[in-house]
Amino acid sequence: MNNDNAYGKRRRAEEEEEANDATTDRLSHLPTLILHHILSFLKDTKSVVRTSLLSRGWRNAWKQVPVLEFHRSSFRRATEFDGFVDRVLSLRRDLNLSKVVYDDTRLSPETPRIRKSDIIDKQVKVINYALSHDVRHLVVRSWEANERGLPCDFSSIFPACCNNGNGNDCTKKKKTDHLKTLDLKWIDLDPGFVACSVFPMLTTLNLERCEFGAEGLILPASIPLLTNLAITNCRPKQEAATRRTTKVYGPHLLTLKLNGGMGGCKIEVFAPKLESFTLLQDVTSEGFFNTTFPALDRADVALTEGHYCTKPRADHYLNSLFQVLCNAKSLKLDRNAFQILNNRCEFLEQQPSTHFKRLESLILPPNNRIIDYFAKASSCEKLNICSGKG
Repeated sequence: MNNDNAYGKRRRAEEEEEANDATTDRLSHLPTLILHHILSFLKDTKSVVRTSLLSRGWRNAWKQVPVLEFHRSSFRRATEFDGFVDRVLSLRRDLNLSKVVYDDTRLSPETPRIRKSDIIDKQVKVINYALSHDVRHLVVRSWEANERGLPCDFSSIFPACCNNGNGNDCTKKKKTDHLKTLDLKWIDLDPGFVACSVFPMLTTLNLERCEFGAEGLILPASIPLLTNLAITNCRPKQEAATRRTTKVYGPHLLTLKLNGGMGGCKIEVFAPKLESFTLLQDVTSEGFFNTTFPALDRADVALTEGHYCTKPRADHYLNSLFQVLCNAKSLKLDRNAFQILNNRCEFLEQQPSTHFKRLESLILPPNNRIIDYFAKASSCEKLNICSGKG
């Protein structure tokens, strides 16, 4: 009888343990696609690997996630970051990637100092791995510039995508046919980018704090699908800045976003097909030169005004801006832009009546003076005016 009772207790204990295991490890039975989708939303690959250790059934899940995000800021030392990147690339399954982020931004000087060539080699390794796995979205953020300029140039980190010096392209087309979005930060685009011709499916280019050469930013004509461009606080090289004008040449562009100035240079944009223009600038910027968008449908403008902005300088900037916006069908002004114009009614009165003839929709905080100007300028029988929050 005692043996039967002991056996029954052990059996009940085993059943309870099995039930607890089934409850605590329920996540292990999630469908693979759903699991990968969930892991893709974590902030970086380091978090993905850690999360995969929470369940027995997840231990190898990180090896199949189609997103890789490496952030230097997640590691105390550069050697730890580099070692982690190497291990992930060597252990990951040989599967295609949808997105790769390699953020090597240095938050502070490191000791001992790392050689520039070592950093570039690591970037090249990650980029080549991404391209060889048909990545669709690629983000490369290099470390910050110093007094000698940007440490990394496009030709160095994309050696397989530029001319090899003999006039021959050294990249197999199949490695880059899937790339649609390229996001670069702290990269010197000269030399190499203009000669790049191996991204036939690229549609979107995002540039932040990058440098251009003497000719400005020329989007390769061999990439006809490149229709979306975003530029944030970029600048020409020091030797090119003496020209005082930086060109942006994009014959196929449909969407352009400009955030910040161009290192003290005027901006000359050639984009005859442009339909959407978003701008965030200070009125103390140098403004635009010889720039109009004949096919412009939508313009979204946000302006700031520095403490030391003089009236002549602001008027000069606004005059060049009105030349850029004059063909817009829809115009949205944020609250600051509205206030800046509201304080310069004389400037509005001096603008030619030929501006804004195509204007059909106006979004701005309510103000009779500004509304009167655009209403008179528009040739539309009924101008649609919306009082937005700005």
